[in-house]
Amino acid sequence: MEDVRGNDQHDARNRRARTDLHTLANFDGANGAEPGYGPLNTLTGKYLKQPVSIKSNFRSPSGQLPIRNAKANNLQNVSVDIPAGVLTVITGVAGSGKSSLIHQTFLRQNPDSIVIDQSPVGASSRSNPGTYTGIMDEVRKAFAAANKVSPSLFSFSSEGACGNCQGLGVVYTEIPAMGEVKSPCEICEGKRFKDEVLEYKLNGKSINDVLEMTVEQALEYFKIDKITSKLQAMSDVGLDYLTLGQPLSTLSGGECQRIKLASELHKPMYWTNLQPVYICPTSVTCWRSSTASWTGATRLLSSNTIQA
Repeated sequence: MEDVRGNDQHDARNRRARTDLHTLANFDGANGAEPGYGPLNTLTGKYLKQPVSIKSNFRSPSGQLPIRNAKANNLQNVSVDIPAGVLTVITGVAGSGKSSLIHQTFLRQNPDSIVIDQSPVGASSRSNPGTYTGIMDEVRKAFAAANKVSPSLFSFSSEGACGNCQGLGVVYTEIPAMGEVKSPCEICEGKRFKDEVLEYKLNGKSINDVLEMTVEQALEYFKIDKITSKLQAMSDVGLDYLTLGQPLSTLSGGECQRIKLASELHKPMYWTNLQPVYICPTSVTCWRSSTASWTGATRLLSSNTIQA
């Protein structure tokens, strides 16, 4: 056996030489707490053993995305044409200038490009997957129509907010020698809404019940196209375990990247020569193996996508 005592998990020699694979979790979300062990019989191990063939037919580029006279950092007057209308991967050793080429020069020359990275989403503590993707706008309309009241009642940032915590679900108390202490609101018990708002129902569920649903549960509950299309996009990128009301500040980097991707996938596709340009740092290969997933992936892969 080759000497592969180095700790680089990306080295193919290391992966081939291993007989045991220790995985933190086989699944995501609430189902991801059980570690996986054994002779490559974990979910990750099965994929490592699965042979991957290279396809024989490739799409032809529809044009070019030029980069001219790139001089950032290690780049010395580099000019290159990136194929348009296809998925392009920028690769190279550390320090070769990949990020300088794309994230500095290309983005400066193409400012309308859409970056789908792992940076945090949502600056407000009130933001959640439902508000970020626009799902809650349609949910409020549905609740309002069913109960013949104003949609703003079903927002914890507007009329429906608990008066004690102002819709935050928590209160902050200044305690000497301890500073500011956060505790659940005693009035709404962390639900953020006034009691009277929670009395309104849509198909037997309150607005708080909806916010506590996972994407998977919400897909079964809602039959409204404007809602289910956005939920399906989140499911397609592997976020069906997130609850609609989970604070965005609690998402991991990978989850932030996937929810940004989902927010693009549910948008209408317009097959024109002016497809958007997506910049995807690190891997975005997070679709599930299903027809719906690959249908959603078409949005990204048929556009001008650069992974760097």
